[in-house]
Amino acid sequence: MAFGMRSFQFEKLRNIYKNINAWLQKTFLRSWLGPLKYNRLLISFTLAFTILATGLNIQVRLEQLKIWEANKNLTEFDSSPTFSTADAPHFLTAAKFLKSNHRFNEYFSLRLYPNNIPENPNEEIEIRSKNGLMLAEIIAFFSPSSSTKDLLNTAHYIGFVCAGLTTLMIIFAFGAAGYWLEGTVAALGGCLSESYLVRSSFGRIDTDQLNLGLMYLMFGLVVMAGRSKTNFSCVAWSICAGFSAYIFLWWYGKAELIWIAFFALAWLLVIIKRKFLISTLCLLIFYFVAMPSFVFPTDSVYLQNTLSAGSFIFPNTHTTITEVAPVTTQEILLRLTGSIEMSLVCILGLIFCAIRHPILAVAYAPLVGFALLNFVIGNRAIFYTAPMMWFGAAFALMTATRYLVDNFFSNISNNWRDYKSIASVTTCILLFFITWLSSPTNYYPKPTFSLPIQKGLASLNHINDKKTTLVASWWDYGYASMFLNGLPTLHDGGSQT
Repeated sequence: MAFGMRSFQFEKLRNIYKNINAWLQKTFLRSWLGPLKYNRLLISFTLAFTILATGLNIQVRLEQLKIWEANKNLTEFDSSPTFSTADAPHFLTAAKFLKSNHRFNEYFSLRLYPNNIPENPNEEIEIRSKNGLMLAEIIAFFSPSSSTKDLLNTAHYIGFVCAGLTTLMIIFAFGAAGYWLEGTVAALGGCLSESYLVRSSFGRIDTDQLNLGLMYLMFGLVVMAGRSKTNFSCVAWSICAGFSAYIFLWWYGKAELIWIAFFALAWLLVIIKRKFLISTLCLLIFYFVAMPSFVFPTDSVYLQNTLSAGSFIFPNTHTTITEVAPVTTQEILLRLTGSIEMSLVCILGLIFCAIRHPILAVAYAPLVGFALLNFVIGNRAIFYTAPMMWFGAAFALMTATRYLVDNFFSNISNNWRDYKSIASVTTCILLFFITWLSSPTNYYPKPTFSLPIQKGLASLNHINDKKTTLVASWWDYGYASMFLNGLPTLHDGGSQT
């Protein structure tokens, strides 16, 4: 009897879903409301806009390099441009040790003295393969030597590559839903928004250079898996999504971001596929390829008032970090799009898109929700929302354009479909201009530390007895000190304790 009741309730819920889905299809299935049907013209222009968006993102950072080169007396150290974030030397030092002795262990043993010194001199410090040090490994692989100059130059070149890859990854994320042309606008606006540009500008040798791209690539692959037509393609895309998650973990090391994509995949498979076996198989594939560790959001260091280290309890001073401080809603909107008015257009477009694609809207929702994390962990994560905001603007304006063409040209011309393609391309050009004018393209970063400070830290390199020498400084200088002189540090940007 109980089983019969459950079956009846399930069937009732299924019928409700079918009725809602039928109403949505009837109401919103319009030729002008939804993804474009791509022809040769649109494919050609989409490729052209992809190249343009990629080029513009790289060009902005090249202009920043030119400003640095014009002020070498302030920005150049050891015949190479220095860095513009305190975390950059962390990856540079790790790359230096990896290039010198092919392992990270010595680097980690010198950090946070004496916490990381092994009791047994022959003991190896366990370094996991997915530890957020992929950037250091790439720098070490491509750098000609372990010299400061070669490491810095190599890291800067990698930054330009990351800018280009991020653009392509964002375009793919929206192309997976059928919106390739709108994706080019989202990529340009997202990469040039204030929220992201200041975190990925020249000299920012940090994981943020590719965090945005890898996040959107992972979600794009998840959407491809969820929307795939066959079981084989669903499994294939799930493998790709899991592999992108594995790379993301290796690059950034934040398992909580992988779980967000995992639940997005689960949602799409349950709602679209509705096949228990294939859905379970794809989720298991994603998990075992990525292998994210289990995390509890409440354990985040940003939510703790105190930090424990051994028998000591320290006050959590993360509030002293600018990027952890929450900002107002108005400031969030300004950082994402450049103006309140543009933000309202973006939000309106996202609402209309969510009504048209409610299932996909739930899958992509976490990318919008990152802006809300500002009130929990500060403003450091709001840049993940920037491409979504600009996609909303592109969806709104291009949908309005296609609506006008459908209603004014379809009755007077047999070539109205060509007009629709031309009008969409014209709107995309207009959006590129709006995006460019709304972005702080004239922003340029400054070196984190002045050259006298860097030279002072480097001067300690002449100390012969490195085993009994310790550098104690304000924690901002920890990474830079070890990069420039190789001496153990009391603490650095990775720990306040």
